Amino acid sequence: MEPTPEIIRIVQRYLTFKKLNPGAVDGIAGKKTYAALDKLKDLPKSWKDERKLVGAIQLYTKEQGLDPGPIDGLWGQRTQLSLEEFYGKAKPTGNKNLTTFAISYPIVLAWDTSKKVTKITAYVKVKDSVLRVLNKVHDYFSKCFNYYVMRGSAE
Repeated sequence: MEPTPEIIRIVQRYLTFKKLNPGAVDGIAGKKTYAALDKLKDLPKSWKDERKLVGAIQLYTKEQGLDPGPIDGLWGQRTQLSLEEFYGKAKPTGNKNLTTFAISYPIVLAWDTSKKVTKITAYVKVKDSVLRVLNKVHDYFSKCFNYYVMRGSAE
């Protein structure tokens, strides 16, 4: 299995949580990420880099109380299922990890500016962060300068 940027970011967040200094959480496995993987005592140093990334995912999901199968650095069905169980599998309905919530003002869709939305669907774990960011953006841009003619003025 070729590690995707999403998988690498999960590993980098895990290594950061473990205080192993993997560098930036950017989805690019560089020297710092691999050096941090070498500091995980539960992974053999003889494994190839990609296998260490998978092993780190397995350690992470196991620490979260899930069953990724043996910590062998091989991406199997149990590893995939444990990651999906933790993060949820993206699907339009019936996903307990997704929530739809109202926002306090309408926003325009970037890909269709004729449509405005007042509800957003996101992962449960990021709902509060999404609302906080949107409210800060709204507060900032709602205070932007708008030129208007003063009452009683000729201009």
